[in-house]
Amino acid sequence: MGGSTTFNSTGNILDGTHNSWNEDGEPRQDIPQDAIQEFKISNAQYSAQYGEATGGLVEIATKSGTDDFHGDAFEYYRNASLNARGAFDQQKPNFLRHQFGGSAGGPIIKQRLHFYGAFERTQENDYFTVSTGLPEFYSSVEGTFPAPVRVNLYYGRLDWQYRTPSRFRPLGL
Repeated sequence: MGGSTTFNSTGNILDGTHNSWNEDGEPRQDIPQDAIQEFKISNAQYSAQYGEATGGLVEIATKSGTDDFHGDAFEYYRNASLNARGAFDQQKPNFLRHQFGGSAGGPIIKQRLHFYGAFERTQENDYFTVSTGLPEFYSSVEGTFPAPVRVNLYYGRLDWQYRTPSRFRPLGL
């Protein structure tokens, strides 16, 4: 991002906290897509307070609970029928991607304590093909091989409002 090629060229800020491994610049914590309230990407002229970001900055704000219960669920499914056979594939691999999850939030104590949680799972049966061009020498390493991926992401938070502003207080308190 921003033309920089250093390890920590992109800064990652999650809810105002630095969220990058200093060694490689990758995000320290991955969160489910459903947990993201908003994000902002800056690739020039951001404040020096962010430091360690020579190429760009990704800021993420997460969702929180409210005084009303809310939630959702999602599913994304794709299989081999939507794929074409690769140039080196002898036959079309049996690709499968199944991504699903959901979130929920609400009050524990109205106007005081709220919860929010999200979950996401990705199951992918992917394949890679090796074609050396010299099968007479490398027949044992040629072919199409499975490369399964399984990823679970969890996110949870509690928010405590220690004092309710007077304009929101019920009469008599």
